[in-house]
Amino acid sequence: MSADRSPLQDLSRFGAQVTFGQGDILRQSGMHYRDMYIVLDGTANAKPDVAGGEGQDRQISANDPIGEICFLQGTAANATVTATTDLQAIRIDDRQMATISEQRPDLAAWLLQTLAATAAERLSQNLSVLEGTQLIEDPSAIEILLCRTEDLLQQAKRLRYEVYCEELGRKSPNADHRNRVISDALDRTGVCFVAQKAGETIATLRVNYAGDGPLNELEPIYGMTRSPFFPDLCGICTKFIVDRSNRGGPTAMMLIAQAVQMGMRDEMKECYIDCIPDLLDYYTALGFEQSAPEFLHPENGLSIPMRLNLEQHGAQMSGREGLRHMVRLFLKSRAKQRKQGK
Repeated sequence: MSADRSPLQDLSRFGAQVTFGQGDILRQSGMHYRDMYIVLDGTANAKPDVAGGEGQDRQISANDPIGEICFLQGTAANATVTATTDLQAIRIDDRQMATISEQRPDLAAWLLQTLAATAAERLSQNLSVLEGTQLIEDPSAIEILLCRTEDLLQQAKRLRYEVYCEELGRKSPNADHRNRVISDALDRTGVCFVAQKAGETIATLRVNYAGDGPLNELEPIYGMTRSPFFPDLCGICTKFIVDRSNRGGPTAMMLIAQAVQMGMRDEMKECYIDCIPDLLDYYTALGFEQSAPEFLHPENGLSIPMRLNLEQHGAQMSGREGLRHMVRLFLKSRAKQRKQGK
């Protein structure tokens, strides 16, 4: 780095400079993010999400990072960060980080080393935070992560294979039997969530935005091309897998809640999925409606394309209350099926 330039000045050449007003929320507790900030000027307050509200607020000022642990590790934000003055910051996302690593490895090294010092302190504080924080009243510790590393993404792809090919005995055109993974072209532009319990990946869900790249045959299959919001404001959820021992619990709903939250934050208007006939009543109760004719899914069999209006139904499916809402509807749906002998 040049002797007459600070590292932050060098970073500003790569990251976008953004401005927030007093009272703006930079991070919302419980949500996942694919970027981070470094404060150039101004102050903010970080309020940790701790049961009972007993966590100690942290003050943020110039040169401090915001969201670096979430960005690097894929965890959800465990604090709500609010600007207490007008604030200027450098925003760094995956693409910009890759460019820095390629063009200025020395600057990338400085950034990661600098973040390590604050991350170590934050993680030690987070131990007490996470102990009292759960999305629902469930003794099992389930954590939702974004796949920020190749290892996590491989775990998601492996779970797909284990459930589709080994457990259910289905054929997948995208199965790699040698490496025991399932992957397809949408992994290149998608965002993959995983749910972990005791360090083990127990579920996964992938989100793709149509504006980020073609969704191929899924665009007409889901009826997306007829939408006035296509392509820039439409997203899809696919590769939704929960391992056998955790089906019927909260894991699936936790993944849906996080995907909906992300879509709403990114200002998506519609979310598309497909479901098997047995789950049609449940998804309909959530607000989904059939968007196109049934089709034969290469891995799931007979499937029904569904569309969710995020402006109308997204809020009730987000956060803790959204999770409780989905659990109640799921239990009601299961009780109805049992009564009908299904």
